Amino acid sequence: MRREARRFGGVETMFRHKNLVNAVGMAPDTHDRETAPNWPDELNNHQAFVFVHGYNVNQQQARGWQAEFFKRLWWGYRWGGIPMGSGR
Repeated sequence: MRREARRFGGVETMFRHKNLVNAVGMAPDTHDRETAPNWPDELNNHQAFVFVHGYNVNQQQARGWQAEFFKRLWWGYRWGGIPMGSGR
């Protein structure tokens, strides 16, 4: 059995981030993350998911919502919970 190295880190090391505020003339508050070291490309089947947060949030709130949304998506997909109302 092959053992793989395990790395522990925050959820933000599992997804990329692109801050587009400079497109509307604002200064970025958060930096782009071009890599996701705890979720490398070879694990994602060359698929991507784009999350665009709502309006009226600042850059730090958007960053927090991205991490929260990713965790919910990951747990819902990866571990598959029991659907509400299923009686199980």
